[in-house]
Amino acid sequence: DIISCMNVKILFLDLDGTVLDSNENVSDENITAIKRARDAGVVTVISTGRAQFDSQYVIDAVEPDYFSGLNGALVRDMRTDEIIFQRVLDIDVAKQVTHLMESLDMYYMVCTHNGTYCLQQTLDALRAGGLEFSEGYMARFGQYLKPIESLELTKPAKFFTLAKDDETAAEFQRRLSGIKGIFAAPTLGNGFDVLPAEQHKAVSAKMLCEKLGIDAKDAAAIGDSENDLELMEYVAHSV
Repeated sequence: DIISCMNVKILFLDLDGTVLDSNENVSDENITAIKRARDAGVVTVISTGRAQFDSQYVIDAVEPDYFSGLNGALVRDMRTDEIIFQRVLDIDVAKQVTHLMESLDMYYMVCTHNGTYCLQQTLDALRAGGLEFSEGYMARFGQYLKPIESLELTKPAKFFTLAKDDETAAEFQRRLSGIKGIFAAPTLGNGFDVLPAEQHKAVSAKMLCEKLGIDAKDAAAIGDSENDLELMEYVAHSV
C-alpha cells in the first residue's frame, strides 16, 4: 500500500468520500489501515473541511495524531489536546459575505470553532430533507446545528453556503471575487466553503510538517474533493 511502498512519514486523510462512506461511516478496514500506519511510525492527520465536533466520532475510531479542521482553520494535537493553530475570518469581511449570501437568497451556515449556526429557514430545509445532506449526517449532527439568531457574529472560521441553481452559484462567485481577503472553495453540488484568502489544507499541512521537521517529499495525502487539490500538490505522494 501507499505506506509500505514509499518512505512516508506523515499521512493526511480527507474524510468525506475518503475515510467515510456515503452513509458517514468509517469501515473497519479503514480503521485498521490507519492504525497500522500509525503503529508503523507514520504521523496520521485527519484533514477535513468539517469542524471537530462533527469529526469526533471518526477521531475516536481511528485515533489520529493530529486533527486539521475547517480546511485548515484549526490544527490540534490529539495526543495532548493542544491547539497548534487557529484562524478566524475578519469580522468586516464576514459581514460583507453574509450580506452577499442573503441578497442572493442562499442557504448558509456559519462555522465557528465552537459550533455551527444557520438561519432558521436553513434548519427547516435540512430537517425536511430539502438540502443535499445525507440521512446519516443529519442523524448524527442535526442536534448540533443552531439558529444563527443565537450567534453574535464575532469569530466565524468559515461559511458553508449552497446556491439553489447554477446561475446563482456563478453570480455568487463573480460578486465574491470583489471582496478582498476571501475566497470560495467549491464543495458538493452548488456548495462552497468560504474561507480567508490563502487558507486551505496545504497551508496547515506545510505548517505542521515544518513544526515536525518533515519534508514534503516524505508526506502523503488521500482525498477526493476540489478542496484537497492544494494539499495534493504540496505533498510528494497523493491518492
